[in-house]
Amino acid sequence: MFEFLKHEMLRLQHFNSGFSVLLANYQASTVDQSGDDSRTQWLTRLRDCLREVDLIGQIADSLYVVILPQTRRREAEALRERIVAELGPQSPIRLSAVEITQPSHLVQVLRSVSRRGDPL
Repeated sequence: MFEFLKHEMLRLQHFNSGFSVLLANYQASTVDQSGDDSRTQWLTRLRDCLREVDLIGQIADSLYVVILPQTRRREAEALRERIVAELGPQSPIRLSAVEITQPSHLVQVLRSVSRRGDPL
């Protein structure tokens, strides 16, 4: 995943070709006792909602990043809304969309996430 992210950053620098990321925070309910199988099922459902070109990877215990190549903010937000609708209101996955138009944007997003522990 990090190699793919590095590739997107190089494209951004050389071709001014922005991309977006979805930050996915898995928030297991204290009522949910189904454990890792439930997480795996929800992440599989999330993956099934993505496009073939998108890449998902885990960056913290309950935090995942989805790289959306050559995707601007509006398209990323539309994708996020569609995924939220498909997963339904019972989903423990919370999504936020961020467009990356400068290398510093990604650094800021990742720093913000690491400080708060929650991208939302």
